[in-house]
Amino acid sequence: MPALALIATGLPARAQDLPPFAINPERVHPMSASRCARAGTYIVPSLYLYVLARSRTGKEEKSSRRIFAQGLEKTELQALSRTLYDDFVGRLRAGGAKVLTYDDIRTDLAQLPRKQMDEKLGMPVRNGREDLLEFAVAAPSDEQAIDWDRKGPTFPYRALAESRLAAVIVPEISFTLPQSGTKRNKAGRSEVKISPALVFSSGMMNGMPQDLRWCNIHVQEHTYRLAAPVAGTVVPVRQGEILAGKWSVRRGDYDFVVDPQALRTGVLRVGYAFNSLMAETLRGD
Repeated sequence: MPALALIATGLPARAQDLPPFAINPERVHPMSASRCARAGTYIVPSLYLYVLARSRTGKEEKSSRRIFAQGLEKTELQALSRTLYDDFVGRLRAGGAKVLTYDDIRTDLAQLPRKQMDEKLGMPVRNGREDLLEFAVAAPSDEQAIDWDRKGPTFPYRALAESRLAAVIVPEISFTLPQSGTKRNKAGRSEVKISPALVFSSGMMNGMPQDLRWCNIHVQEHTYRLAAPVAGTVVPVRQGEILAGKWSVRRGDYDFVVDPQALRTGVLRVGYAFNSLMAETLRGD
């Protein structure tokens, strides 16, 4: 039902139909981005969307509380990734650049490994912040969820960059939900504080010009400019432990039931703003 609800909402997908999101220029850090500006030809094999799926309120395993996002469906997130991917490609082409998409280089990438699926979540995951967080990973399609190990998102395309005389661009956009932490009350006891907001936690344009160096843009977390002020509902977990392992459910943990409309709107408005930033930089603006 959540997947169907997301598709059936009829929310506008175009940037001009959504509330604008203003990226704070003080949080933007170009790293030799000019090396890829006006490259002429770009290879854009994928776009990776990361949404927080499981988190803990503290570093201590026994005392911390787990929070599980409920309603993150693979089809939903892939659809959002595809929308942002197509938008970014369209922006580059509108600026006069030639763009090679995944479909153009599919045969060249056939032998590359793909990301492994997490059995509990049903999609790939990415760990973050001392294993306190796990993000659901979504590419526009299963085929475009290419695994690069620890070598970086552009590494698998080195030969293509040289042979096609092109710059490779692989965007990554990350979101956290909900926001959680602990605070001491007047009695000195630790209380869990949870905010239902969706936060733009980072954006990364991973770029590699044909000389195989780098041309990146990093956008830091936007804590006070929220992607969505309310992205779901917090529900205490009442059952005892039902699964073994690091992310088992225990009494005192929380579910966060995601609002699919809020998620879609928040992800797209931020994603469009980040796409605009990348496209303008690559045009040399």
